[in-house]
Amino acid sequence: MTVLKGGISNIKYVWHTTDGACEKCQELNGKEYEYIGDIPDIPHPNCKCWIERIDNEPCDCNENFELIEQALGDAMSVQDEVESEIHNIYEFMAEYEDMLASFVPYCLNDLLDTIVNLKIILKSILYFIDNFNQLLAIQDGRCDKYYHAKANCQAAQLGVTGESTAKILSDSKELFDSSVRAVLEAIKNRNDIQETIMNKVKDSEEDQQTNYEGREIGKENPFGDCGEILKYKLPEDRRW
Repeated sequence: MTVLKGGISNIKYVWHTTDGACEKCQELNGKEYEYIGDIPDIPHPNCKCWIERIDNEPCDCNENFELIEQALGDAMSVQDEVESEIHNIYEFMAEYEDMLASFVPYCLNDLLDTIVNLKIILKSILYFIDNFNQLLAIQDGRCDKYYHAKANCQAAQLGVTGESTAKILSDSKELFDSSVRAVLEAIKNRNDIQETIMNKVKDSEEDQQTNYEGREIGKENPFGDCGEILKYKLPEDRRW
């Protein structure tokens, strides 16, 4: 069973060589693979190397899903707050319409601009929620960068406000992954905390590059299909 982010799996494959193996085979000895598709072909005919399949103890995947669901729940709470704020602004405009029209007409324009920006923020959040849900649905951690890039791309297509919202959401997620989640994972798996954090920081830097790339593509292609444009970020067997 493959879980999101980081390619965590209950199964791993270990390459083993035999005595007297060639140099190429010796280089592969003990190498671990998380996906069976990543295992290279045998280096030469009559190769006597073999692959050991190790079924690890099932991870507490629910904990990983709970963290993602919590993040989605926070995003949906912001969504509710934004919708409530939009509703309040409309009520205020209706109540003081005459005053706004007579004395401070520019306030009306400001309020309308605020509503437009709030709607863009809301739509950007919904893009992120939708892409997270799609990633959860396919249960394939290899596709995480595709969905991260696509969410950033779709939000950036909405303009400066959408781009800024996407950057804030992405930065917050990567900060959480490289700090809180890294510590929790190290404690749970009894790994070295500093090493785990360093690995997470490296992963986050790669994700941030993907997020930036998605936003740039969204700005360059404001009417394009982000899902189609970014298909090259999917594994070949997922490019449906």
